[in-house]
Amino acid sequence: MKTNIRKNFYQWLLHICNVSLIILVFCFYGCSGDDDNNASSPSNSNYKDPTAKKIKENNDITYKLGDVTFKMKFVEGGKFKMGAQNVDNSKDNYDSEADLNEAPVHDVTVNKFYMGEVEITQKLWREVMKDNTNGIVLEPSEDDGLNKPVTNISWFELVVFCNRLSLKVGEEPVYSLYGSTDIDTWGKCTDNMDAWNNIKMNTKAKGFRMPTEAEWEFAARGGKNPSGFKYSGGNSIGKVAWYAENSDNVMHNVSTKAYNELWLYDMSGNVWEWCWDAYGDYKSNGVSNPTGAETGSAHVARGGCFNSNSASCRVTVRGYSEANLKTNICGGRLVLVQ
Repeated sequence: MKTNIRKNFYQWLLHICNVSLIILVFCFYGCSGDDDNNASSPSNSNYKDPTAKKIKENNDITYKLGDVTFKMKFVEGGKFKMGAQNVDNSKDNYDSEADLNEAPVHDVTVNKFYMGEVEITQKLWREVMKDNTNGIVLEPSEDDGLNKPVTNISWFELVVFCNRLSLKVGEEPVYSLYGSTDIDTWGKCTDNMDAWNNIKMNTKAKGFRMPTEAEWEFAARGGKNPSGFKYSGGNSIGKVAWYAENSDNVMHNVSTKAYNELWLYDMSGNVWEWCWDAYGDYKSNGVSNPTGAETGSAHVARGGCFNSNSASCRVTVRGYSEANLKTNICGGRLVLVQ
């Protein structure tokens, strides 16, 4: 009896040790997924630019950095039907031009956020990236113009830009690599592509990032009270977008076409805009604040561009490409959660 008790005691003790070891390993390595809420962060005071200013006006936020000023427009959260379908014109979001990857139409809820009034300009890119240590080109765009969108930037480079901007203006960086949000420890974008594919996003951080695909479409549609337009801001594409029929095959200065219901410019046309999401098929079930496919090296881009036809500038069109792609038709737009 004593032998059995002693044996059972030792077995119980061994079980406890094994469970404790598993818990320690789990805590050390963390769990997989997009969130990295425990990443180490650099001291913002070491990076903050002394020229940086943050001005809250009404519901919007204006930032000043060097001689660059840019505005983040408030987007109230809400629920909407995401996607489009070309099968049944009696059902939600019917569009005869819809592609298969825009379906199924599904319910999505997004929380409130701020979105860049315009696409990221070359002027802002140069101001933020002038002292980067990641081997990223300061003037990547082939078509120069300080008030034109920055292009020829990869998804990876946009991640670096977002963290660097956050640090320069005193906000909390969102993205992490190797467990750190300090971009100066990451090395060059092209050195280790496998590692860079493991970039994580802290959804609770209050710094700059790319929009999720759901946030992008919600804002492009006009937010909580959309008008149901095919393009962002209207059904007459020539009034709201630079596209193949009116652009002369070049991109144009931002905010030279009409804005949408949220006072956001160029969400249809001019340049494609990278989103955070890894590309994947939509699910039919309702979701809240989706962040894309769990795996995949291709990422979503939205909005169409200056050489797109009208169908490719619709608010539901889904483009995608490998994260290291650089092209003169793709740039980005900022999102901020406060």
